[in-house]
Amino acid sequence: MIKLLNKLKFDLLAVISITFLFYAITYAGSLAVFNNIDFLMIPLFIVLVCLIELLLIYLLIPERFVIIRTLTLATTLFINIFVVNLGFNDDFISLPFKYEILVMIFFVVLFSFMFKILHESLTVRKYFASLLLGFSLFTILFNYVTYHETKIAEFNYANEKVNKSDRSQLRSFPEYESNFKYDIKLNHKPNIIILTFDALVDHTTYKMLTKRQGTPFMWRMFEERLTPLKNHFSDEISTRHSLSTLLGLTPELTYNLPFDHKISSDLTPRFRQFNGQAPSALFEIFRSNGYEVSSFFVDRNAFGTFKGDYVDNFHTLPVRYGYESSVCTLIGHRTRYIGFFGYCEVLVNVKDSLLKSVAWMPNEENVFWDTSIGKLEFSHYYFHITQPYDLIKDLDAKTKPQLLFGHIVAPMHIGPLFSPNFKNKSDGSFREFVINYEKLGDYVGALIEKITDHLDNKKSDTIVYVMGDHGMMLSQRMTWTQETFVDERFSWDINNNLIYGKDKSLWLDIRDDIIERQDKEYIVHQDRRDDTHTTTLLGPSLDNEDIVVRNAEPYRRLDRYSTYGGFFSDHKCAKKSVENNKSRGYSTPQLVAHDLITCLSDYVVTENNREYIKDFKREKTLFSQAYPVCITSHSPCSKECIEIEGGCFAEGSDPVPYKDLIYE
Repeated sequence: MIKLLNKLKFDLLAVISITFLFYAITYAGSLAVFNNIDFLMIPLFIVLVCLIELLLIYLLIPERFVIIRTLTLATTLFINIFVVNLGFNDDFISLPFKYEILVMIFFVVLFSFMFKILHESLTVRKYFASLLLGFSLFTILFNYVTYHETKIAEFNYANEKVNKSDRSQLRSFPEYESNFKYDIKLNHKPNIIILTFDALVDHTTYKMLTKRQGTPFMWRMFEERLTPLKNHFSDEISTRHSLSTLLGLTPELTYNLPFDHKISSDLTPRFRQFNGQAPSALFEIFRSNGYEVSSFFVDRNAFGTFKGDYVDNFHTLPVRYGYESSVCTLIGHRTRYIGFFGYCEVLVNVKDSLLKSVAWMPNEENVFWDTSIGKLEFSHYYFHITQPYDLIKDLDAKTKPQLLFGHIVAPMHIGPLFSPNFKNKSDGSFREFVINYEKLGDYVGALIEKITDHLDNKKSDTIVYVMGDHGMMLSQRMTWTQETFVDERFSWDINNNLIYGKDKSLWLDIRDDIIERQDKEYIVHQDRRDDTHTTTLLGPSLDNEDIVVRNAEPYRRLDRYSTYGGFFSDHKCAKKSVENNKSRGYSTPQLVAHDLITCLSDYVVTENNREYIKDFKREKTLFSQAYPVCITSHSPCSKECIEIEGGCFAEGSDPVPYKDLIYE
């Protein structure tokens, strides 16, 4: 018995140590999403689950079945590393299924040999697992301490708890003040509100990429309340690059601000325009003309956690929500219930009762909005939706002209863990993304409705510009150099289920009365909200072929660059931008900014601003510098990037005329 218990002890230690090793890898790569509660609770989950696993294996599999027990231990350990790392490791889940099986076999064989050696060698048993566990825990603790030291320094900096002379000069970038070189005087000074939404696309693109029909609430609001800009494209892709490009006003000024993803984002000038640590051409033009400039973004990590000197106000997630976890954003479609051993499921199901029982945690009251689709409830998890409305209402009390620039994390692009690889949409991830996109879209529609109601009598002296930062990123797994891809033919039934080709094995949760149908038969779309049938058709039943080979272009570029753009305003400069959009045939945020600035200045041209006011054009997409393809903006470039005049750009993302991408 003692021998058996010793063996169990060493096996348990081995399972825990290997599991912690892979967890340490996950933790090191995602420090920003783990809060203190996650830091304590997830390791406890790991230890508890490993203990239960080992007890069950030893109780259910007699010692005489040594091979079966060893294989079970090895398989269990593989499951463990899957739920703490591999299950949301993009390199692993993007593999074809047969290669995933090979990886699993490799690890099971490797772990089987490991347990065999552990059982046969006393020396290995004594030192291997203990040293590995010590290394893993040290790595986790080291990353925790260094990361949180940075956060403490940021907090002190923000609250001026250190002398100004002691602040690191690396945290501000006055050397880039020459970057906003245009001296432009504004003769008209309406309030300017720029609202950027995550992955917001126009309805035409949405239908083209998803085959969804009907008009969900979000797009109904756009149609009813806003004046659209047809063929609106982002200037860059990824949120940080896209917003930074708008703040830079021109490609030249944007690229003059470097970035490097290999170092702290606090040392990256390009991404510190938003919070005012680095000067921005857009903000400085308006600030120099007497505007109060404010920015907001709920994510405390993307653009900095405190206000710099080059904005007047920077609004982010309140400190009282600091205990909220973002670790569950790592959980993908395949790890929904098992990621981190079900930690997120437990977190969701018990958090309310826990919060009520812990005195120091605030018991937040939910917000209710009356909308045209009924009463919507907003918990503090929807702070990113309610915040902009509150900030816009606060503008009523301001005496100076206002520029408010902010990002709303909705309706959100597809995540890498939900992204189909375009060889198989039938795992359910694509369907789940589309449904969630529309659900978050309801909240976007409600926000647009509330804002436009509030500003309805201020349209003459207020310009609201609404835009998407980039597309839905359905093509996230596609490389820039990929010429073609294989896609399944699919459509939707009235229950929001996907229907695939002619192969019934690929169909997902299809009702029996839907399965039996003939070619070219149409299905009437049923509105989800009022149960009324529309005359909108979901489209014909699928063609005879199960799959189709498609050119990567323009699909990929339309998916990434096509976005929604529109105005809520009666101001002449908003109308001028709409006219320019019609004459050009397209718009981008940099072009819209140019439209507004030149109009507000009454086209006052000087030698200083001539190249911007008179000569600025945006006719082609830019070479992309978007993460994660390009790690740095300047040489040496990462292997998937090419160097052009000292800059690093995604290989294959050659400029394409916007007129070649027209979709409306």
